[in-house]
Amino acid sequence: MIVAPALWATKSAVLVLYIRIFNSVRWISRISYGLIILMFLVYGINIILATVYCLPRNGAPWDATAFARCAKPVTLAIFIGSFTVLTDFIIFLLPFPIILKLQMAQGKKVGLAIVFLVGFTYVIAFDLPFLKIIY
Repeated sequence: MIVAPALWATKSAVLVLYIRIFNSVRWISRISYGLIILMFLVYGINIILATVYCLPRNGAPWDATAFARCAKPVTLAIFIGSFTVLTDFIIFLLPFPIILKLQMAQGKKVGLAIVFLVGFTYVIAFDLPFLKIIY
């Protein structure tokens, strides 16, 4: 239940940064706002479903058996994991059309692309192993 708000907050912070940096590029702002809203809805639904599914039923004790049910909604975990990887790729790829169109020295453009490629190493290091485990 705590992971969903953390994912939303970190990804939204990057998208808000994109909105501030690329303020004059309307399509980046629209995609960023749309992703923030979509992630809020998806991760919000995850919080509600996890709360309903994990809470003990009437008269059930608050012990380990009540929380063992939290590990069973595999479909929800696969959906949230896949959605997280998809949003990571979109957030990673979003600034590249702008970077390629910048009129600056080739060395600076390569350096700027390397800065954004740090996001790609994050996706490879953390997201793809997660998908491999799920599937």
